[in-house]
Amino acid sequence: MATYSNLGMGSSGSSVRKLQNALINKGYSVGNSGADGVFGNDTLRAVKKYQKANGLSVDGIAGQNTLTKLYGSGKTTTTGKTPAKTSSGTKSKQTTTKVNVSGVSTSTQKAINKQYQPGAEVQADKKKMQANQTYKESTQVKAARDYLNKVNKQKPGEYKSAWEQDMKDLYDKIMNREKFTYDLSQDQLYQQYKDQYTNLGQQAMADTMGQAAGLTGGYGSSYGQAVGQQQYNAYLQQLNDKVPELYQQAYQQYRNEGEDLYNQYGLAAERDETDYGRYRDKVGDWQVERDYAKGRYDTERDFDYGKFADNRDYYTGIYQTDRNFDYGKYSDAIDRAVQVAGMENSDYWNRQDEKFQREQFAYQQKQDELARADALAAAVAGGSSSGSSGGSSGRSSSGGSSGRYSSSAAAKQQQLVDAGYDIAVDGVWGPQSQAAWDKYKNEDSDGYSTVDQELKNAHGNDVYNAKAITEAYQAGIITKSERDKLQKKYAASIELMK
Repeated sequence: MATYSNLGMGSSGSSVRKLQNALINKGYSVGNSGADGVFGNDTLRAVKKYQKANGLSVDGIAGQNTLTKLYGSGKTTTTGKTPAKTSSGTKSKQTTTKVNVSGVSTSTQKAINKQYQPGAEVQADKKKMQANQTYKESTQVKAARDYLNKVNKQKPGEYKSAWEQDMKDLYDKIMNREKFTYDLSQDQLYQQYKDQYTNLGQQAMADTMGQAAGLTGGYGSSYGQAVGQQQYNAYLQQLNDKVPELYQQAYQQYRNEGEDLYNQYGLAAERDETDYGRYRDKVGDWQVERDYAKGRYDTERDFDYGKFADNRDYYTGIYQTDRNFDYGKYSDAIDRAVQVAGMENSDYWNRQDEKFQREQFAYQQKQDELARADALAAAVAGGSSSGSSGGSSGRSSSGGSSGRYSSSAAAKQQQLVDAGYDIAVDGVWGPQSQAAWDKYKNEDSDGYSTVDQELKNAHGNDVYNAKAITEAYQAGIITKSERDKLQKKYAASIELMK
């Protein structure tokens, strides 16, 4: 058996739409929206009505029992001989519950068991309704959707900077740059000045010493050397005077190199900012176009779906109206047939009761005759046995009486046996037969057994009534065995009247 999930208020989807279509096909309205796939108040009312009509728990929840009943188990039986043909031409079985009413004519029986078959107009309305239950996008909606998808695919990717590595390298150079130091031995300009001033000093010293030697007739003197050394030292002093200037130049060059790094980093950052601005402009342009495409699609689809919903509701309304009217005519016909069946059934049982009354009357007459015969037989038997009391053992197994055989006694004994008493049917009425007969007639101090009293309470004194026995059994007043016992009593009473 198929299993189903519970459907209730707030549920939605294809399962709810299937439920709604099944309810509609069964004649239950689910509201003006039809099978819209939403479990709302109208669907809730339809489910409750269906549950009540089919003897299910009325909780408004379409659970396993409700959906199994509504959809069927997939294996159905039919009381007819010829299965109905489906639209594809194959035969399918159909489940029907046939109602049999006693005493009803064949035509009336057929009328009350007639199954509802929608008329041609209702079937045509149903086809139109089903044809308008599924939404299909129009050409305009498809075009708008395709355009939106195209725009979405054109979305700019993540921003990637072309200057990121340059800025990183420059930043590393700035942050990892060594502090300023000055080493004369490493200063090329100082070395040039040193060579220049040393040469000039040596040349000046040589010139000075040569001039001093000329004054002394070409002979060197300590004065000449001293004056030459002074000239040489003067040039070395000029070299030393250049050192602060060279230091300052080197420091300025260090600062200039740092400023250049800062400028290069700023230029790269400025260019990166310019590129990012262009990227943001591109993203902004895309967003504007995307919003336009989305708005165009939503507008087209809302308008198109609105037309679909109007058509769906229109054809659903026509179907429900026509089907309700058509089903109303069918229901009226069934109601009329049931009324006729009720009258025919009542007439039937009235005839049965009249027949039984006649049988009861005849039976009572027969009983009176038997009673008179028994009284006469008892008087005769009593007179003949008074002189020989205790002298015979008797031949009756019904209590040891020495009475003679009587057909009326045998009939009453048979009646007692049929009623369930364990006695012999030998036609001799003895103490055992009399005791059983007294119990049979005097049970419950009113001439009825416990089961008979139940029937008396339900149907009056007319206990041995075939209709009363059957209805008491169907109503659960008596058990099957008790019913069989009463029917035996009834049959025995009828037999005695014959």
